[in-house]
Amino acid sequence: MFGHTHTDIFKVPALFEDETKVSGVITVCGSITTFIGVNPSYCVYTLDKQTLLPISRKTYSFDIDEANATGTPNWKLFTDWTNTYGMKNLSPTEYRKLSDRIQNDKDVATNYLHHMTRFPARHQVADDHT
Repeated sequence: MFGHTHTDIFKVPALFEDETKVSGVITVCGSITTFIGVNPSYCVYTLDKQTLLPISRKTYSFDIDEANATGTPNWKLFTDWTNTYGMKNLSPTEYRKLSDRIQNDKDVATNYLHHMTRFPARHQVADDHT
C-alpha cells in the first residue's frame, strides 16, 4: 500500500512465468495534499485479523472549493471499493477483473476516472479509450 500520488489507483502485476496469473495488487491512495484537478483524500484499509489480508478499502475526501468557501473541510466517504466497483472482495483476481472492466467498458472507465481524482465534476472517457 502506497500513497501521495494524488490519485487513488491500483496496479495488478502478473506472474513473470505466466502473464495470465496475477501475483498481487499494488494499491495507491491519493494524497491529503491538493493538486490540479484532484481533491484531498485519505484511505482506510480494514484487514482481517487472522490473515492480515485487506477486506475493505475506503477513500474519504472533501471538496476543496467548498472548504475554501465555507472555511471547513467536510470529509465524506467517496469510494468504498467493493461497493463502488462491484467487487466481490479485494483479492488480486477481483482487481484483475476490475482492470479488465475498466479497459473494456466506457461507463466503468468513466466511473473509475471520476473516483480516482475525487473531482466533483464527472470526467468523460472518449469512445476510443482502449
